[in-house]
Amino acid sequence: MFYTCEICGSDRFVDAHHYDCREGKLSPKTIKLCRRCHRTYHDRGIEWFDDDKIDRVIEIENHRREIIYAFLVNPTKPLVLLKREDIQRSDYWNKKHGIVKRRQPPRETADQRQLGFEIIDKLMRLE
Repeated sequence: MFYTCEICGSDRFVDAHHYDCREGKLSPKTIKLCRRCHRTYHDRGIEWFDDDKIDRVIEIENHRREIIYAFLVNPTKPLVLLKREDIQRSDYWNKKHGIVKRRQPPRETADQRQLGFEIIDKLMRLE
């Protein structure tokens, strides 16, 4: 019987990824992942998956969070589900994939800020 990776669809070297590994015990709830996706998920994090796969990875991560949250006896924090806009790509990832990020505008200096306050002060006096 052949299994396929539930993220990329590959049928080579497919492993079972356990949603919840608590206290050294493996959970019975698993998902089939190829070794490449499995290593990326554990070692680098979900922000390293490409855009065409990220929605499925977010779905898997949210399911993992729900399972772990269910095991908590007295959860103090509400369950936070991940959304696509929460994914922050590293500068290295962007450079590797040829994505040029817009530069942030430079911060204003103390002199520029003081000048702004003086202009506002003069405008307030004119009224």
